Amino acid sequence: MKYYKDKNNNVFAYEDDGSQDHLIPKDYISITEQEAEEINFIPLTYKQKRQAEYGSTETQLEFLVENGVDAFIARQNEIKNKYPKENE
Repeated sequence: MKYYKDKNNNVFAYEDDGSQDHLIPKDYISITEQEAEEINFIPLTYKQKRQAEYGSTETQLEFLVENGVDAFIARQNEIKNKYPKENE
């Protein structure tokens, strides 16, 4: 995900694949995921963090085609290890 804030510190998230770039107002300021969490004071769940790093289905398929199954599985496992399941 790409994170932005407006002048009132409202945080907005858009897909990494660029499919929503036309929706991002010119006056929004690009911020990191960590900054977005700090502003909102609501930590993202492990599922949201994983989803942000996995990217869109299209992005995942492109990675799979370009890099092969083994690299795809390795990448998925790296993300899962980076954001382990939380007790729900």
